[in-house]
Amino acid sequence: MALVADGHRAEDIAQVVFADAAASALSREFKACLLHELVFASVPVEEYPALRAFAEALVSSEGHQLAVLPLCLLPAERGLRRPPGAAADRTWAVPPASLGRFVEPELLASPAALRRTVGIDMTEITDMPSTEAMGAAVRQWCSESNGVFAVQEFWSPDPVSPDDFTAVFQRLPLTAWPEGEVPARVFPATSDTVLRVLLTAAALRSAYGSGPHGAYGRLAAWRSLAGLTGVPADTPPAETAGLVERTHWFRLAPVSDWFHGVAWDLAVAALRPGGQEIAVLTAADTD
Repeated sequence: MALVADGHRAEDIAQVVFADAAASALSREFKACLLHELVFASVPVEEYPALRAFAEALVSSEGHQLAVLPLCLLPAERGLRRPPGAAADRTWAVPPASLGRFVEPELLASPAALRRTVGIDMTEITDMPSTEAMGAAVRQWCSESNGVFAVQEFWSPDPVSPDDFTAVFQRLPLTAWPEGEVPARVFPATSDTVLRVLLTAAALRSAYGSGPHGAYGRLAAWRSLAGLTGVPADTPPAETAGLVERTHWFRLAPVSDWFHGVAWDLAVAALRPGGQEIAVLTAADTD
């Protein structure tokens, strides 16, 4: 699909694929995926009547899963804009940490932060809807390969400052860092970087699976972001985006025995707006 979107002019695609005459020759699923590959390619799809009409039909008459996706990249998706000449496989969007290295400085718990947070007690509040939502981006790691994932949510009546996050976070009972292991190493992250981490997990292949590719990968990434920010998985991305930008994001070095130390390790955390809730998503796969 990406090759079609990248290899042809949008005018030609609109005329040949989305014209009324092509309705019986091409499946609506094919066209739905291609429409959103054009969005990835930064094509202004709303400027083409045939593309706009098809997108409206997905919403009004079919309730298609992809209909919830915006027809342009949101500000939080700025890192998904393909650089000129980049390959269509989206490997250019893979954040450095996904390649085993972090470029940001590690966030250490200072003595002052440890003193300030000594009385903060986080209670785990993880439930099934949260697990389903946050795990959307890595679901195919488990269904198609050897993957595992863990989702955890914590709440405290006392807000946590972003500056004190590491001091609190390292005391949490984390599935991916069993008791007695070295605490998780914490690194700052932007919403854009976390989105790219989730899209990489969702759209590219797992150890043995093929992955859902671009359009459904984008949908899965936004469902995980919804869960991480504390709203239902089916919240439209345009609504989730505001919360995403107000959330403080962190990436975690996958350095415990829970992970496999290969290409499919993922660990992100969110300090939700207001500072009273922390959400954590970890995943691992191996061949």
